[in-house]
Formats: sequence, C-alpha cells, structure tokens
Amino acid sequence: HMSDQTALAEALIATVARAFYDDGVIIVIDFLLREKYLRDVKGMGQCLSLSTKWLRKTLEFLRKEHLVSLEECEMEIETKDSKRTYRRKKKAKFWYIDYHRAVHTIRLR
Repeated sequence: HMSDQTALAEALIATVARAFYDDGVIIVIDFLLREKYLRDVKGMGQCLSLSTKWLRKTLEFLRKEHLVSLEECEMEIETKDSKRTYRRKKKAKFWYIDYHRAVHTIRLR
C-alpha cells in the first residue's frame, strides 16, 4: 500500500534525524515531514523563531546530505492598477523531502 510506504519512510527519516543530527535539524525535518514543502524560508524562520540565515544554512546542509531536495520554479506575478496590468517573473524555491532519495541515501549509509 502506497500510504503505508509513505508512513514507513516518514518514520525512518524522523528516526534517522533524531539519531544522527542535532535539535535544529530535527526541527526542520519534522516541519518538512508535516507540511510536505517549504516555500518561504523567512516565513518558516519567523514561525519557528529561527534566523533565516541559519535556516538556509541548515537546508543547504541537509541537501548535501541528500535528505532534502530543492526545486526552483519561475512564477509570473500580475499586479493591476486603475490603468494597466503589470507582469513580472519571480523565482521561487521549494524545499521538500524526496522520500525515495532520502530512504535510498539512508540505506547506502
């Protein structure tokens, strides 16, 4: 069953985080397991009372550990005033746990 496998993968990732990483990493892993992805690093930092700089550094560390993945997307944003519509492109970063990759990495270690 797919949801059983997802639950097992989440439990494995959470257990490995608790066994081998410090409390800050555990907070980030738990957040990503619960919320599934993170778009706004500033928002999460404020929500968890963590500095944005520390959070970015931790996410990059977890990416190098192959436990967290990053997807960059280009989004188009429209704003309107009384006369015109303005369009601009904005890059968005999405941080998430790729369960398959994380479990594979854990198995290799």
